[in-house]
Amino acid sequence: MTHEPSHGDRAPAPGRPDWADVTRRVRDVTEHGQRFRGPSMQAAGVAVAVSASALAIWVASTDEGGSVVLTIGLGVTSVVVVLVGWLRARSSRALSPFFVWRTTGTPTAALGPAERRSLNRQIMGRDPIEPERADLVRALITLKRRANRAALLPVAGLFLMIATLGTAAGTPLLAVGAPMFLVVFLAAVTLYETRRDDRVLAAADEAATSTA
Repeated sequence: MTHEPSHGDRAPAPGRPDWADVTRRVRDVTEHGQRFRGPSMQAAGVAVAVSASALAIWVASTDEGGSVVLTIGLGVTSVVVVLVGWLRARSSRALSPFFVWRTTGTPTAALGPAERRSLNRQIMGRDPIEPERADLVRALITLKRRANRAALLPVAGLFLMIATLGTAAGTPLLAVGAPMFLVVFLAAVTLYETRRDDRVLAAADEAATSTA
């Protein structure tokens, strides 16, 4: 004869995610940085900036190249900007892995595919936020905003690299037009995401207080 546990002593259903533990893991990554093997995205950006600047200066020095002085100025500036971005990201523990598959200790690894899809829909504001996931949604948005801030200088360095190559090739459209287009595009995307994140954070606060 087996003993049936009472309703109050019944164990939780197997496979049910521990949302509080996942939230703790996300906050740990936010505070201490993501663990991964191999180079960081920011370090790779420094190598690309140096290579692109050297190539641009060589092209500008040829007979059909553009302004050598301007190319050198833009190239050096792009390297400095990307280098500062890498140093700041490293000091604030906000480095991103260059090889995503070498990331270790992903905070949401314990979630199944269906749970991740559902969580992503809530983070994007497509589905109502469940009260038990409110803290996790807020933690993930905080982590995403931190990563976006760390990517600001490397992205600015990318724009300068494009301008450097365009100047070296004597192509004003590439030197000015392409970076301006990317700046406007990213500004619009950033504004949209910021407003959406603010709405989701407000909804998460409301969901959390509804169970208090």
